[in-house]
Amino acid sequence: MLGHDVHIAYGESGPLHSTVSNGEVHLHLIEKRSNRDVRILRSAHQLVTTVKPEVVQTWLPQMDVAAGLICLTKNIPWVMSERSCRAGYRMTSTTDSARRALGYLA
Repeated sequence: MLGHDVHIAYGESGPLHSTVSNGEVHLHLIEKRSNRDVRILRSAHQLVTTVKPEVVQTWLPQMDVAAGLICLTKNIPWVMSERSCRAGYRMTSTTDSARRALGYLA
């Protein structure tokens, strides 16, 4: 993709999976049973260690937390994207609190 080696990590296939699985990007399934499964962190850490990305972008709360922690410990630039608005979050869960705290460091 325009000379960049693009990797996408995902937790489950969606309606656009066939669109991005055209061979131009590398797809990586993150193993998980739920959005709070600790295997997300382990799987994401393994992926980042293997791929050695120049930059990481996230846009889902659980990946914001997992990838954010990984990027901060490995000194990798990280972009946290927001696809909603503040009203879309309760800001009472542990994930929301961690995401908000880490977001200041993205």
